[in-house]
Formats: sequence, C-alpha cells, structure tokens
Amino acid sequence: MSEKMTVLNIRISLDEKNELKDRAEKEGVSVSSYARNLLFLEYNAKDIEDNTVVIQEKDERISDLKNQIDDYKKQIEQLHTIILATQKDNQLLIEQKNKRWWKFW
Repeated sequence: MSEKMTVLNIRISLDEKNELKDRAEKEGVSVSSYARNLLFLEYNAKDIEDNTVVIQEKDERISDLKNQIDDYKKQIEQLHTIILATQKDNQLLIEQKNKRWWKFW
C-alpha cells in the first residue's frame, strides 16, 4: 500500500532557500528530506532544558504569588479584628455617652 503524500508550502526568502539547499547538500539528501527531518526527526534537548527552566521559574513565581496572597489574607484578618474591636469600643462609648450623670452610680 502506498503512502499518501501532501505538499506543504512555506514562504522563505531566496537566501533562506539557498541556505536550506546548501545544508541539504552537505547532508547528502534532498531539500524536502532535509526539511522533513528538521520538522519531525530532530530532537533538540537544549530546547527541552530551556522549557523546564521556564516552567520552574513560573512555578516559583506562582509560589511567591500564593505566599503574597496568604500574607494579604492574614493582614485582612488582622484589620477585621481591629475594626471589630474599635466598633465595640465605640459602641461602649456611645452607650456611656447616652447615660445621664446619675446613672453612673
């Protein structure tokens, strides 16, 4: 059974085309075979290492942001506590202010 082939058109400059042609000739293959090898068969471990570094940096950044969020939550909780205490103090002052002088004894 024969394999079906299709055409992939890629727009490149004349200089880029000549560069690909020179590289293919050095490898001893046609330009199509060389391009196919570049697209599918070449395995570049350096790119994978770079991606893992990027992923690690993103994970570290996410971790830092989560820590910041936790800190903000603690600060908000402390502010709520302060506000509630202040409201209670104000309520006591209002209640005391409304009393007549003879009710203090």
